[in-house]
Amino acid sequence: MEYEKDCILTDEVVPVDFTICMNEQAVISVSEYTRLKCKSREYNVGNGKNMCTFDLVHTSAGMVDIGIGTSEPFARWIADSFTVRAVVVDEKNRHYAEIEKDEKCVRIPFENLLPEKICSTLFSNGIAVCRTNNAHKALSLHLQHLFRNFAVQDASQTLGWKYKNQVLTWDASKTLLQHLSEPSLEAYLSKLNALIQDMAALQFVLCTAATSTVLAYLHNTEKIPVASFGLSLVGTSSTGKTTALQLAASLYSSPDDETVFSGFYGTQNALLYLLGRHHGVPICYDESTIQNGINKSAFIYTFAEGKDKLRLNQDSTLKERNSWFCTCLFSAEEYLVDLTRNENLGLAARILTMEHCTYTKDSMHADQIKVFSSKNFGIVGTLLADNLLKAKSTEVHQMFQLHKNDLLERFEKSKCKLTERLVNNYALILTTADILNAIGLRMDTEALCHICEELHKQTAVTATLGKNLVTNIFNYICCEYRHLKGIKWTTDKTGIPLKMDMVETTFSAIVAKCGITEPKIAVNALLEEGFIIRPEKGRKKTKLSIDGVPCYGYRFDLDKVNAAFGQIDDAVYSNIKKYKNSNPFSDAVLDIVNDEEAVIHAGNYRVADSKKAISGTAVLLP
Repeated sequence: MEYEKDCILTDEVVPVDFTICMNEQAVISVSEYTRLKCKSREYNVGNGKNMCTFDLVHTSAGMVDIGIGTSEPFARWIADSFTVRAVVVDEKNRHYAEIEKDEKCVRIPFENLLPEKICSTLFSNGIAVCRTNNAHKALSLHLQHLFRNFAVQDASQTLGWKYKNQVLTWDASKTLLQHLSEPSLEAYLSKLNALIQDMAALQFVLCTAATSTVLAYLHNTEKIPVASFGLSLVGTSSTGKTTALQLAASLYSSPDDETVFSGFYGTQNALLYLLGRHHGVPICYDESTIQNGINKSAFIYTFAEGKDKLRLNQDSTLKERNSWFCTCLFSAEEYLVDLTRNENLGLAARILTMEHCTYTKDSMHADQIKVFSSKNFGIVGTLLADNLLKAKSTEVHQMFQLHKNDLLERFEKSKCKLTERLVNNYALILTTADILNAIGLRMDTEALCHICEELHKQTAVTATLGKNLVTNIFNYICCEYRHLKGIKWTTDKTGIPLKMDMVETTFSAIVAKCGITEPKIAVNALLEEGFIIRPEKGRKKTKLSIDGVPCYGYRFDLDKVNAAFGQIDDAVYSNIKKYKNSNPFSDAVLDIVNDEEAVIHAGNYRVADSKKAISGTAVLLP
C-alpha cells in the first residue's frame, strides 16, 4: 500500500548549513530537524514488512529524507536539487513538467516521472536519484503531489512577442534563459564586441538571428508584408559555421537550449510543431543533424509562409494552425537545396546562402566564442526587445524603409524579379544592425551592406531563369547535334543563322537533360525573357514546318540567344552545318587543327600540328 499524508506542498527550497554526499546521510541538530519537519511531507511506500517511510523535504543540499535515528536526527540524500517551474499541457492533453537545474530548463512528460522511469529520466537530465529502499518511488509520489499545486499552463504559448491584455509584450519567462557571468552588462558587451570585431560574416549571422525580433515586432505593430526567412551557411568544416550559430543562439538562450539550437531531425510535422512557438526568437540547426529524409524544400516553403498546413482532428474538426515569425539559420557543408534548378528558384527569396565564408579567425578564437556563449546568454535578445518596446514603431518602420530605398538604388543594375523580396530581408537585417548599435553592440553597417550586395548579385544570376536555361540548351545542342532531330535553322544569304525552330518533343527532351522536370517552367521563363518568340498574344507555341512536316514547337530569337550564349555563327554553327547530314565519326582518324572542335563534337581525333601527334577519343557529356 502506498499513501501520502495530506498537507500543503510547495517547491520551496529550504536553506541548510550542511551538505550530503550522494547515497549518504548527515547528522543534524534537533532544532534543524524541527525546522525541516515543518516543511516536509511523509510518504509510506511498500506493503507489510517491506513498507518504508520517507519524510521528504527540498533543501539547498538536495532532496533529503529526514528522521530520528537511535540517538540523533539525520538527513539522508534522496536526489540532487532541482526545481519544478511549471506544469504545461499541449493540444493533445499531454501533461509535462518543466524542471530546471543549473539554469537549464527541460520539459518532461508526466509518464516519464512514474517510479519505473523516474531514475533514468532524471539522470539523463543531470539529476541523480537514490534507489535504496524504493526511495525513487517516494520521490515520484512527491512530484505527483507537487504537480497538483501548479496551475496548468498552455504548452503552445509563444516564445518572444505576445499580446497580454491587448498590449504587446516580450516573453521574459524562464523558457528564454538569461545568464550573465560577467561583472556587468558593460563588460559583457565589451567582450562580445571584441569577439566580433572585424568579422563581418560573423556580425551578419548575429544580425540575421536578431532580425527575428525586429521582423515579428514590425509584423505585429506595422503589419509589414515581410515573411520569415532563413540563412544557410555553406562551406567546408573548420570555418566556424557551428561556432557562429552557437554565438547567435546565445543572444536568446543557452546554446544547449533546444529552443534556439536544435537538431534538424525527426518528421517535418514535428519540426514545424516546435517552430510554431517562435514569434521573434530565432532557431539554429547544425549541419551534423541535417537529415536527408526530410524534404528540405517543402520545409523551407512552409517555414517562409509562417503557418502550418490545415489539418483535421479525429472528429473532423479543424486543428488550430501553428504560426510563427522568425528567422531560421542553418550550417551545412552542402547546399540545402539546389537553387540552380528552376523549380527551386522560389527558395532563393526565402533562404539566403552565404558560401565559403570564414566566421572565426582561428581555433583559439573559436574556443573563446564557445566559452563565452556557454557562460553568457539570453542578454541581447532581452535588450533588443526592451529597446523596441521603448521606441515608436513608426520610427522603426521608417528605418526599415530608408534601408530598403537605399538598397533598391544599389541593386538597380543587378535587379531581378526576386529583388523586391530580397530587399525586404536585407533591409530588416540592416535595421536590426542599427538597433544593436544603439544598445551597445558594435556592428559594421557598411560591411553588412556590402555582404547584402554580394548575396544579391549571386541570387540575381540564379534568378535569371531564361538566361541560364538558354545557355544550357545551346550548350547541349552544340554537343549533341548529331543525335537530335526536330531542329531547323534559318540563315541569311551568307549562311549566318537568323532563327532556330525546335519541335515541342525535342524541346522537352533537351530541357529534361538540363535538369528541368517540368517543361512549362522552361517555356514560361524563356518567353518572359524574350528568348522564345511568342507567335501571338495568349499563345506560347508556334506552328512550324520541319523537314516538310507540320508541327508545333518554339521559335528562338537568335539575337537574344547570341547576347546570352555567344555568337552561334563562326565555328560552332559552321561545324553544326558541316556535320548535320553526315557521320563524321567513322573509324577513320580525323585530322584537325586543334582539339577544340573534337571536344565540341566528340569522336575520334588526332592533333597533328605538334612535335608528337596526339590521338584518342573525346567525349563531352551534357
